[in-house]
Parts: sequence; structure tokens; C-alpha cells
Amino acid sequence: GDGASDCTDCPDGKISSAGSSRADDCSFAPCFAGDYLTGDGCVECGEDTYSGDGASDCTDCPVGTISSAGSSRADDCSFAPCFAGDYLTGDGCVECGEDTYSGDGASDCTACPDGKTSSAGSSSADQCQYEPCAAGEKMIDGGVCVECEEDTYSLGGADTCTPCPVDSLSGAGSTSPDQCAYIAVLRATLLQEDQFALSCESAVTGAKLDASFENNGVAVATGTTVTITANCADDTWVCSAAGYLPGFLDVPSPEYADSHSWDGALISEGDEITFDSEADESLIVNWYKKGRISGGIHVGSEHTLTVDDAGRYTAYISRCANHSNHVTKTWNVAKNTFSPTDQKICSVFGDPHLKTFDGQFYSFQGECTYVLAMDCSQYSWFVYGKFSSCGDDVTCLESLNFLTFYRLNGRRTLAAAFEIKRGFGINLGIDGSMTGVREGESLTVSEHVTSDITFDGILIRIDLGEVVVEWDGLSFARISTAVGTPTCGLCSNNDDSASNDVEQYHYSDGSLLSFADSWSVSRRGACSVNALDSISIEQSKIDAVSSALENSPVPFSQFADVMDTVGAVYYAMSAAVDKEQANSSADPSSKYLYCSCLRALVYSLGDAGIVLDRWDTDMSCPSPQQMRVEAVRLGCPWTQVNAPF
Repeated sequence: GDGASDCTDCPDGKISSAGSSRADDCSFAPCFAGDYLTGDGCVECGEDTYSGDGASDCTDCPVGTISSAGSSRADDCSFAPCFAGDYLTGDGCVECGEDTYSGDGASDCTACPDGKTSSAGSSSADQCQYEPCAAGEKMIDGGVCVECEEDTYSLGGADTCTPCPVDSLSGAGSTSPDQCAYIAVLRATLLQEDQFALSCESAVTGAKLDASFENNGVAVATGTTVTITANCADDTWVCSAAGYLPGFLDVPSPEYADSHSWDGALISEGDEITFDSEADESLIVNWYKKGRISGGIHVGSEHTLTVDDAGRYTAYISRCANHSNHVTKTWNVAKNTFSPTDQKICSVFGDPHLKTFDGQFYSFQGECTYVLAMDCSQYSWFVYGKFSSCGDDVTCLESLNFLTFYRLNGRRTLAAAFEIKRGFGINLGIDGSMTGVREGESLTVSEHVTSDITFDGILIRIDLGEVVVEWDGLSFARISTAVGTPTCGLCSNNDDSASNDVEQYHYSDGSLLSFADSWSVSRRGACSVNALDSISIEQSKIDAVSSALENSPVPFSQFADVMDTVGAVYYAMSAAVDKEQANSSADPSSKYLYCSCLRALVYSLGDAGIVLDRWDTDMSCPSPQQMRVEAVRLGCPWTQVNAPF
């Protein structure tokens, strides 16, 4: 101050400028960054604050950041290291997401290993775990869950499955011990037919259990073993034993093995016959009657069937309606419907054999056109047959030709001339074109006389009024006319005497060849005759055919007297000849000749009143359907659909 001889030092820590005149001019120097000025001098800034040079106070670090004591700038403030489960970002610590983890001070999160998961905020790899398996499963290597085996269970989250208690069982994937159960199995032992012994047994030990047995919800019996009859309506049986789950078993009634038996019967007009299939009323029975061409027609489902008509009746017998195998029983019923008739019939069959109007049998294998029959009184109709070779030493009827006349102003005038030819159809003789007639239809040839052509599915029928001709288009024909009609030709004279049937007409030597050739219409003289005319057949082969007739499913033996009357032995002889010839012939048509002889026999029986049905298949002969197929192959003479015209 004034008058001072020297200067006084400022208090420790304080400074003053030169020329300071008083103590108040002494003051603390400005603090360095990191400190702040107080009344006692510079003091270091505390943690989480900072200051610059000459600061009189410290500035707090931004929220969430920290700093060490004596920090001199804002940059010294920083976020603190994160705790495990978090990671550091520019905005601070953030919790790690699911399926990741972090340790203390982490700046990022680590993903869990493949297949493992973790919750958010996980702090170590140990917290990464595989997804727990569901109940009924166990975990194997790699964290894969698999279904628990049979007879074990798991509650969920398990590495192993727990075995069921001893003697109890469970299904695979069981989820609790409650699903371990004692199980019964139902076993059946066939006793006979559809009778079974049922037993309810432990699935584990096989011990027989005391149980109740049910079928279709109805209690049937109780015990350890019971005998039951299989039920077609519901084949599922159930056994129930205390402490065990029920046992189930389908016990179907066994099917019959396919078997077949035959029988025959003969009834007269007005008679009935009753068939009884089986005594057991529980069996399923269906009756069918075979049609001529169509399949079977269902005619009844009762155990007994009463019929009054000829036919083939078959009972299909089975234990249950859904069974495919059957015991079949067939009855061939013949019916005696004979009534007197004023018609005489001549038959041509096989490799030609003939039965005349008066019942004389003979064979003639000429290759020519012959007068089969004609009106030898008024000359009002003529029927010609052309025989030609159809195989090795085999002769067949190739065509039929017809002439019919009427009276016009007292003069005999041609009404119609036409031909039916195998393989071509019906030639009406007008312009050479061919036509046909379908089953059920009628074709009229002339308006002057009866001349209707029809087809019944087996035979084509030509009705000329005074004479009717039927032909199968292959090898069998019938010509019928009234008793006493004077006729001539290969079919004889129709005079009720068979003894003179093959006498000569133009020639005098009395031989069969001369008789037949006298009715040829060849312009070349005598016609050729096949060597078959002289074939000798061993009696054993004729007997074989007769035996086949007697032992066939067709009840021929039921009417042996009628067989004798119609000359069955001659048909058998003819069949034996043709069968022998067919065996040596390559022509497919020849195989029909043997059966043509049997067809002629069956039609002769029909003329005598014995009606047979489906004899053909029973005798291993072509059925009507097969005959039609063969006729189509040859070019059948009646079907407009298949013939080439």
C-alpha cells in the first residue's frame, strides 16, 4: 500500500498483477481443464463430470454416460460397459434378442448354435438349449425328437421314455402312465364249417381271461372259452375282461369252395317239381334259369323252387351274401309235352345223314344239288339242297333253293324262286342281290302264296304254307309237311312206310347211290360221292357216344323209351362217324358236324314232346351264341349287320 518499503506476497495459491496495491488484488489463478475454481482454489472435477480451462464449476456428463474424476472435456464422457445379456450400441446398452447371448462388456450378441434356442437377454452359451420335445417323445443326438416306442411313455421335455409297468402295454407315442394298460386279445379257432371257439387272452402272458363276448353290441356268452357261429351280418366280435382293454376280431363265416353237381328230371304237361337246395335255412340261395342265348335269369331266392317248365335251373348256395365262391347245383329239367300232330318231319344233319319223313335213316355224301323234298301231286313246291365239300372228305349243306307255285286262271304259275346260301344271305332271285332277316323280323317273298322267312336266334325258318323248312345255316335242316302229303326226293315219299323210302325213282338197280343220284339236278350225269360213304366205324366209338349221352348232365336216361322211339342209336352212330371224320379234318366247320347230329336228336326228342334246354354246353357242343359266331365267320345267311350285302 502507500508508503510501503516492500511488497507483500499474495496468500499461497493466489496471484496478482504487477502494481497491485492491496490484498484484494490477490486472487486464485484460473483453473486448468478438469478442475473448477472454488473459494479455496481449484478443485478437481468429480466422476461423471468434466470442465474446461478456467472453469468455475464442472459439467455433468450426458445421461447414461460416465467419466473419471478430472475429465477435461465432454468427449471424456462415455457409456459404461454393458452387463452380460446386453450389448453396447451408439445409444447405450440393448438387450440381446431371442436365440442369442452376450457376456459382460459385449459390443454385440452371439447366435446360439444351430437348432438351439434361448430367451431374450441370455448371458451365456449355456442358456442356448434345444426346443423341449412334446409329451410322447424323447430327444436324441442333434436335438431331434422321436416318438416313444410301444409300451413306454414320456411327459414332455424328456431325453428318455419311461417303460410301462410290467405286463402292461401302450401304443407308440404314449404321453402318460395312464396310457399303459393291460390289453386283451381275442383269438378264434375254427372247429367245423362256421363254428369257432373264441378265447380272450392277455396280450403279454397269453393267459386265458374270464371275459364276456359280444357281437353287434349284444352279449352272447361269458367264460374263458366259448363256441360261436360266425355271423354274416356283422363279423366283428369283442371280448371284455376286468382290468383289460377290450379285444376285437373279425370272424367271417368261411366261404364254400367252388363245387358243382348235376341232376336231371322229367315232368309231364301240368306237372310240377320242387327242388330243395339245402336243409340249413341260414344259407343264402339264388336260383337262375338259363336262357337259350342270353345268360341266366334270376327266378327265386327261396330254399325251395317249384317249376313246371323245361329248362336248366341252377341254385347258387353260399353262407353269406358277399361270398364269391358257391356250391352250385344244377337240374336239367325235360318236359314231356307230346301231343298228336299231323306233321311229318325229314331231317338233314352232319356230314349229310338223313332221316326221312317215314323215319328211315341213311347217309349219303354226294357233292351235287338234290331234290330234298317236293310236292309229287300238285307240284306246288320244291326244296333243293346243294351239298359241297367243306373239308377233307367232308360234305356240308351249302345252300337251299325254293320254288313255289300257285294257280292263275287254271294254270300253274311261279309265285317265288329264291335261294338261301351259307356265307351270302338270301337271294330273292329278282336281280341277284342278297338280303337278310334279323331275329324277330319277318320277310315275305311272294304276295301270291304263304312265303314268310323268320329267324328265332338259332334257326332260319321258311314257311311256304304246305311245307316249312328250318336251317341253322351250317349243317342241320328240317323239312316238315302234313301227314299224307305225296312227296318225293331224298326225304322219301311220306307214305307211312319206311321200308320203301330209298327205292329207286328213275333207276332199277335198287342201290342207295342210284336212289340218291336219281334226285340230283346235275346236268353232268351221276354226281361224285365222298369216300366217307364207305367209312367203317368201330362199335366201341359208337358205344362211346351213346355212353356220353347216358352220362351227361342232360337227363337222357330219364326217357330211355322215347330215345328208342326216335332212333337215338342211329343219331349216335352218325355222331360217331362225324366225330371220327372231324378228327382228321383241318376245316374248322367239321367240328360242328358231330354236334349237328346231337342237335338233330334233341329236335327229334322235342317232336316227341321231350323239351331240353342248354343241352349243347352240357354236351361240350357250341352254344347258340357260338353257332351264330361261326355263322358270321362263314357269312351268315340272316344277319344284315354282318353279312356282306
